Amino acid sequence: MKQRVYDPGQPYYAPTRGRFGRSRRVLAQNFLVALIWPFFAAVVHVWHFPRRRFLYGFVVFCGFAGLVFIPWPGSDAHFYMLRFEDFRAGVTSLGGEPVPMAIIGLVAWLDFDARWYFALVGLLYGLVVATAARLLFRDISRDVTLSLAAVVFVAAFFLNHPVFSALNARYHLALWVLVLATLLSLDGRWKHALAVAAFGTMIHFGHVLFSLALVILLLSRRLGPWQIFFAYAALAVAFVLPDSVFVSIGDFVAQTVGGGAFGEKIGSQVQYAERAMESGAFGRGGERAWFVSWASMPIFWSLMLTGHFLFWRLRKKREDPLYQLWILIILMWALQFAMSGVPEGTGRVNRNAIALLLLWHARWFLVRKEKIGIVLMINTLPFLFYFVVSYRIWLHQASVGTFLPALFGVWPDLWPTVMGLLGFD
Repeated sequence: MKQRVYDPGQPYYAPTRGRFGRSRRVLAQNFLVALIWPFFAAVVHVWHFPRRRFLYGFVVFCGFAGLVFIPWPGSDAHFYMLRFEDFRAGVTSLGGEPVPMAIIGLVAWLDFDARWYFALVGLLYGLVVATAARLLFRDISRDVTLSLAAVVFVAAFFLNHPVFSALNARYHLALWVLVLATLLSLDGRWKHALAVAAFGTMIHFGHVLFSLALVILLLSRRLGPWQIFFAYAALAVAFVLPDSVFVSIGDFVAQTVGGGAFGEKIGSQVQYAERAMESGAFGRGGERAWFVSWASMPIFWSLMLTGHFLFWRLRKKREDPLYQLWILIILMWALQFAMSGVPEGTGRVNRNAIALLLLWHARWFLVRKEKIGIVLMINTLPFLFYFVVSYRIWLHQASVGTFLPALFGVWPDLWPTVMGLLGFD
């Protein structure tokens, strides 16, 4: 039987009157289930993806997760909850990135509770991730049987930075926006990609380097076969740069831009870098436990190793989108070393590179369907270490009510966090 290939320009069902009517009724029924028990609907819709390519149950769940979210004191989410209270009190100078502040302003104007700020952030996250999923699977048959490697790397890609981390820190939400921009660029939609990347920096300014790497990727395409050599040359230069170079360049840009909001943002990052280098805290992430500070290193190096192994098989196919994605990964790696004087920034850029490396492996095994067992073997233990540590952290902010039917979950004060239920809080 001939497989059906997904065509984004066509409806999901054949345009027959009876079948369209049935699909509309099924859609309404499924949406009602999503409102009654969001987590159950999300699991069902994700389980049937990509055979059924609509993830509205997942999007509803993300919004519900925000509605019952418990901000961790001292976290980025807690900071913006305080900004909401200041906004309601009439304080005009609040600080913060434009997109989160716009959402706060909308919620305050509607006279809603602060919880609805997180609900809207969750909906934004769900829409971005669902759109990224559709782009990743756009050319994959609905009925295809995925290899074990494809399942593992696709799952790891989408489990990286889940909704709880995006609600807790704008950085993780913006990272998914930048991943979406990357997928758009691989699709050749550069105008959309750059616009989405700019939107990501308005969620968290720290992603300006990710956007810069995307711009460099676009400009370097003019080099043709020399593009890959340019990327590795940039990486080699970044390896030998002294730590103070980032501070010097950032200080120069801040003075050139002037005293506007953009200049102030750059200036604050430069000041942070100077304090970090003086304290000798490079790469340690402050006083965090060692497994938290170093969880991302094994997975980064294992993915980089297998990524080079796979790229060697692709090195002569410059027209392949994966070829451009690999150059973007190398550029992000170069930026990581160029920022080696900023411990928190290095960790963030490292996480950006991990997101791109997971996307690289997921797309490789989805499109090429090659069975390369050594790639799984090398990455299995780093995966376990990375995700166990990550989810142990993120579930400190996940209310038990998130996984219950909506009727029980809408009162977050009644429920502890998941880690609290297990006795770790």
